Amino acid sequence: MILIRTSFVVIVMLVSLPVYSQVTFENVADEVGISLSRGGGFFGGGVSIYDFDGDGVEDLAFATENSAELLIYKNNGFDFEDYSLQLGISNTSNVQSILWVDYDNDGDKDLFFTCKNSYNRLYRNDNNNFTEVTGEAGLSTDVQFSTAAAWADYNNDGFIDLYVGHRSDLFPNTLYKNNGDGTFTDVTEEANVGDTLGITSLYKFPLAISFIDYNNDNWQDIYIANDKEDGNTLFKNNGDGTFEDVSEQSNTNLYFNAMGIAVGDYDNDGDWDMYVSNSPEGNALLKNNGDGTFTNVANDLNIAVNKICWGTNFIDIDNDTDLDLFVVASAGATSMSDPERQNELFENQGDGTFIKLNISGINTDTSISYGTAFGDFNNDGYCDIVVINSDPTYSALWKNSGASNNWIKLQLEGTVSNRDGIGSTIKFYLGSTSFIRPVKCGSSYLSQNSAIQTIGVGSVSVIDSIIINWPSDQIDVMRNVNVNSFYVVEEGSTVTDINELEITLTSYKLHQNYPNPFNPSTKITFSLAADSKVNLTVFDVLGQEVVSLISGNLAAGSHEIDFNASNINSGVYFYRIDAAGVDGTNFTSVKKMILTK
Repeated sequence: MILIRTSFVVIVMLVSLPVYSQVTFENVADEVGISLSRGGGFFGGGVSIYDFDGDGVEDLAFATENSAELLIYKNNGFDFEDYSLQLGISNTSNVQSILWVDYDNDGDKDLFFTCKNSYNRLYRNDNNNFTEVTGEAGLSTDVQFSTAAAWADYNNDGFIDLYVGHRSDLFPNTLYKNNGDGTFTDVTEEANVGDTLGITSLYKFPLAISFIDYNNDNWQDIYIANDKEDGNTLFKNNGDGTFEDVSEQSNTNLYFNAMGIAVGDYDNDGDWDMYVSNSPEGNALLKNNGDGTFTNVANDLNIAVNKICWGTNFIDIDNDTDLDLFVVASAGATSMSDPERQNELFENQGDGTFIKLNISGINTDTSISYGTAFGDFNNDGYCDIVVINSDPTYSALWKNSGASNNWIKLQLEGTVSNRDGIGSTIKFYLGSTSFIRPVKCGSSYLSQNSAIQTIGVGSVSVIDSIIINWPSDQIDVMRNVNVNSFYVVEEGSTVTDINELEITLTSYKLHQNYPNPFNPSTKITFSLAADSKVNLTVFDVLGQEVVSLISGNLAAGSHEIDFNASNINSGVYFYRIDAAGVDGTNFTSVKKMILTK
């Protein structure tokens, strides 16, 4: 299913908007009905910009200090309304991170938030009626001084899992596996992701967490920004339910007072880079070298900032296709009382370099800033920025004035993958040049960016193609896509032929069958990096072989086979490939498929 929504009013406005050099940001928090200050001391809090009720406009949620109610603002299209108590969500704990997520794949957005002085909360959404289900869902009700959290499907079973960081010398971080029935299981120990052995304590002190597929193998890895110079941690996902600490060999073990993480492909080379905020010693830009290692190039590019920095995001502020960089600070270089704490905005020059922008307002503000997130709250096709500030300054909603460049909006709906499509990669082609964007839940510092992907495409009027790679390995392709439109893309709705992908296959990979679910026929595709001896077999849920589809030698490249299940009963099945390549590689992969008659 692809739904297209185009706004004539927006298109007319874009024609008259100024060019990039005149882009500005205006703080409209008071104007739209948001007047609040965060308070809460040194650690501040996070913010979410997310359409939680599915009405097509972005809502806001702010972390709050102890004894204050969590603040959820519903976007009415022209102003915001404090909506927390109307949703039945009453909480006066010191909230840190706020994340909307459809953990039960039922089509509405549930709510999870971490707390500093109380237990974390999970609220299940039933048609905008929220019920707290923390304990019955299997999440801990202990007070763990939790900070950051992030959601992703680490085992690619179609259900979104949860990783929570605890800034405590009593508790390791926790990985909760989603059981698919509304409950979770703590698999921290067996998955090896507790992140222990800090320098000053048994456990490290995380302040930001991000799932990132740093090696492009379609398994979500975990990167953790740790405070107290204990060293950041990169856990590589082994694809079998376990993780390996590769911090040292990947050069990502920054011994920082690390506080925020931004993920994006800033240099447009097809892999994910990371920007990590720090104290005045300087932030890091970890350039992905494409070989499992990273290089810190922040000083070389003059974007180290050298203040006490927190939230950060890669964001295309002018819709020119490349990712700019926004960083917020709570203090300047010399001390917490140093007033030189203006936030920083850097424009990407399109060649892997940045220049510092001096835009009145957003980067002359001397508020004590912590969390930040971005999304298009007024639906004009340009991303706006929300920043949560501490006393005595009110938090800010920075409206982007826009420019003359075009855009598209994408919202993903998983069918085999998790409903929100978290962990997907969106690649779009403009001529011979391609760009990628991640779909994430949890980043920056304790914050959440919009699930609606607002993608700038420059001056083009038609996008050559958009390729969506889902966590299930399903690939959807959209061609000749009109700009200045909103598309809802359902997983498995667009690809009809593997030849449409036009992707150079240089690795071993088993793709999700399509269609899926199916009746009675489906296609199974895979790629081989070298000539290989291949066995492709279908099994039932008991592990019994149903049919052997391939057994023999195949040449390197892409392959496709039709599986007709007309003589098989409805149910869940698995297909497995075992390939022994002449290059010495032994490759095994298993995917799930559903037959419905």
